[in-house]
Amino acid sequence: MNIKNSFFIKFVIILLYSSFLSLNLSPKGFFSGVIEKAKTAYESVKQGVKSKIEAVKSFTAKEMEQFLFLSDVAKKYITKKRTISEYAENLKNIFKNSIGQIDQVLDDIIEDAYFATPKIDLWKEFLVHSKKKSIENNKNWFDVVFNKNLLQDQSYSKNEGINRILYYCGNENFENKNPIILFLVHGTFASDSPELSKVDDKSFIFSSIKDFAMLYSNAKQRPIYVISFFWSGKNDYIHRMIGGALLAQYIRSVRDNVSEVITIAHSHGGNVVNFASNVLRKRHFVQRLSGSIVDSIDLMINIGTPVRQNVDKNFASYATVVLNFYSLGDAIQLIGNIDPIHDIWLKNWAARKASSKKDISVYNVATKINGNDPNHSYMKSMLSDFFEIYQKIQFYKIHRSLTLNIDVHEGKKSFSQLVIRYDVSPEGAIANQVLKEREFSDKEHADFRKLYGKKDINDRGSNVDRFLRGLISQMSEPIS
Repeated sequence: MNIKNSFFIKFVIILLYSSFLSLNLSPKGFFSGVIEKAKTAYESVKQGVKSKIEAVKSFTAKEMEQFLFLSDVAKKYITKKRTISEYAENLKNIFKNSIGQIDQVLDDIIEDAYFATPKIDLWKEFLVHSKKKSIENNKNWFDVVFNKNLLQDQSYSKNEGINRILYYCGNENFENKNPIILFLVHGTFASDSPELSKVDDKSFIFSSIKDFAMLYSNAKQRPIYVISFFWSGKNDYIHRMIGGALLAQYIRSVRDNVSEVITIAHSHGGNVVNFASNVLRKRHFVQRLSGSIVDSIDLMINIGTPVRQNVDKNFASYATVVLNFYSLGDAIQLIGNIDPIHDIWLKNWAARKASSKKDISVYNVATKINGNDPNHSYMKSMLSDFFEIYQKIQFYKIHRSLTLNIDVHEGKKSFSQLVIRYDVSPEGAIANQVLKEREFSDKEHADFRKLYGKKDINDRGSNVDRFLRGLISQMSEPIS
């Protein structure tokens, strides 16, 4: 069987299987039209890949427009005397010669555009000297009043910036301490999201984030700013880079005056944060404590983020602690890994886990909600009572591949189980800690089995079944 026929047969199987799951077809009409649909789907994918290859070869007008836009952004913050036409000429030559060199010119643009002295002083102009307006029925919470138009004028374009800034201080004795900064970053097509962008106090997810911020602030005995950051939300890596570059400027402008920087991001918002972390790391904008490197982001929380670092090094995660939450039922995360520009043969489309790195604590947490693998949008529900989850994660010092279940019901307190996914051998000095973590994990396992009728929290099930159920579940909800 040749590759083409094999690919076609897979489409037939997927469509048949998804039709069975949806249970919308009568037995008589089940096969009617399925072959035609498979042919259409196959031809569509084949044509899509073909057009991407042609785009790489010819450098299409649309892509030229995107790169010219990025170059225009670069010009605004330029330090070297390059022009838009020079950038465009470089890009043309690269596409004529080798797609593998595209990162070189992108790095040049980033170097010129984003590593200059920040034009935006978020700390002085928009945080510490701004007025604070108390929020009704929210004790110790305040809205920070800032000039959004001024902030927009200083940004790269009207598609990136800040929608809202909140301030919390649970004790007046903490007010003079360096605060914590928490940035919220939405995903693709979600720039109007009431949860992470145009945040609404009535939103269950945003209320959960505020609860986490309050408990974290109280535990650290410091005030906290919660900043809802927005970017264009367009589904291409150029706009994720532009959003990440601005976020890096914001982080750089506050870093010297705050105790911690935390990010919470969903979907490709995590890649906006990842790119910001790379921008800051490339400029060595890091703290050096006791001879070790500590990155500019202290705690990075990515939820359902397509892991692109295997195909594009600019989207790796760099933070002191990285919490990467993924669901085996998240079909959108898999689709979001497809990158026909850097990975033209689509070899790395299924990556869910962030890679471990020296001096960085990377936790990969397979996530269940109410005992099931959630779809892409529903993943955000795990933020309910997230402080408790964060505390449990801190218990695991050695095991960093974990499985989480959180029992979520709006209006009720959530509770969770967090267990070891892949065990570590108890050797040497770490043996006692490994055994403690195993003992804790076993107790969490038992709690899950008691709650869900002896079901195994680490049960993976069928890959195809999981993917299709996640895809069908997602179809009834907006992608964000």
